[in-house]
Amino acid sequence: MQFKYFQQPERFAQWLAAPAKCTFCEAEKTCLDGTAFLGTDRFNAICPECLLSAKLLAQDSYTCEGDIEALKHQLQLRKPEKSTKAVRQQGL
Repeated sequence: MQFKYFQQPERFAQWLAAPAKCTFCEAEKTCLDGTAFLGTDRFNAICPECLLSAKLLAQDSYTCEGDIEALKHQLQLRKPEKSTKAVRQQGL
């Protein structure tokens, strides 16, 4: 299994201990723990094939939650010519 932004998911991802029914394709197979994903819609399991075919896009789900305040601070350091207000409002 190869993902652009996640090396060796078979080693480092949160897998369910036993085969489960994939929330998306409904097949019973080895799945990732869906409760580990963030977003507005919750689900229990996702198989690698559904993950690879971008099923999470329709769910508005993702695997990490960035620290927005830290990012804005970093942007302010990179763009000192921009006002703090501009960075906070526009993320410039």
